[in-house]
Amino acid sequence: MNVVDDKILGSWLGLAIGDAMGAAVRGMKPATVAQCFKTMDDYKNVRPFIGKGIKQYHMKGLYGAQTQTALAACDVLLLHKRIDPEAFFTRLFELKKTGPA
Repeated sequence: MNVVDDKILGSWLGLAIGDAMGAAVRGMKPATVAQCFKTMDDYKNVRPFIGKGIKQYHMKGLYGAQTQTALAACDVLLLHKRIDPEAFFTRLFELKKTGPA
């Protein structure tokens, strides 16, 4: 791979990993995160903290909205070689209903 490919792959992986790690603490104040988890340098089990700082946590899928949008854009780019808005929104709705293929 060349430097540009490495940067593209790194940005996609960084987006997905950051989205997954942040899912447990989405909507929490930084002081609450520090009190419950000390540091956010790994994936955390949030079950012991539900009701004690984490008011609601729904494990709806493997990734959040940012990663799902990026996956839909990538699918459309690979299939159409350009961003086709209709195909992009169709893929987003498919992912919302069924999850990843």
